[in-house]
Amino acid sequence: MPFWGRAGRGGQTERIDLLRVECERLVEVERWTSRAELCYALEAPAWERFGTFAGLPLTQGEVIWTAADRPVLIRGRRGGRTFEEFVC
Repeated sequence: MPFWGRAGRGGQTERIDLLRVECERLVEVERWTSRAELCYALEAPAWERFGTFAGLPLTQGEVIWTAADRPVLIRGRRGGRTFEEFVC
């Protein structure tokens, strides 16, 4: 689920793409754009980590949840630097 935000503008999230691996490629299975419970659950790690984005430069990235082993990864760019963080 893509997200972005910056100081003074708050943050936003986009659609959720459900993907699966076929022949070593990611294939889209389903897409959610509504405010379903899954959307709120996947937004939570970004809001917990960045809050209202107060005091931060442009921050954009994606929240990635893998159903097989259930880790949540936040990966993206903050200012000019990339980051990658696992969330418990």
